[in-house]
Amino acid sequence: EENTPDIDINPDDSFGDDEEIYISGDTLVYPFDEKTYFIEGTGGGIWQISNTKKAKILNQDSLAEKIAITTGRSGNFELIYTKDGQEDIVLPITIDSL
Repeated sequence: EENTPDIDINPDDSFGDDEEIYISGDTLVYPFDEKTYFIEGTGGGIWQISNTKKAKILNQDSLAEKIAITTGRSGNFELIYTKDGQEDIVLPITIDSL
């Protein structure tokens, strides 16, 4: 057992330093959809949308947001989660045509 790799597998350690922080939710949406997105691995931040002509935030808190696609055209935009002291978390979203 001397050659076993040093891997820390501890499912109870959900707040480790190297935990991945990401936005979960659909990356492919359709015109006039309403979708909910969640931040994983952190909290206490603010949600933003890169192009408010394509989508708007219906409601949000520090862990989740619900958005509405406001355009009938295909395109793309980014969901951005901003928290002081951390890099912005960005999720690119594509609006597909119906």
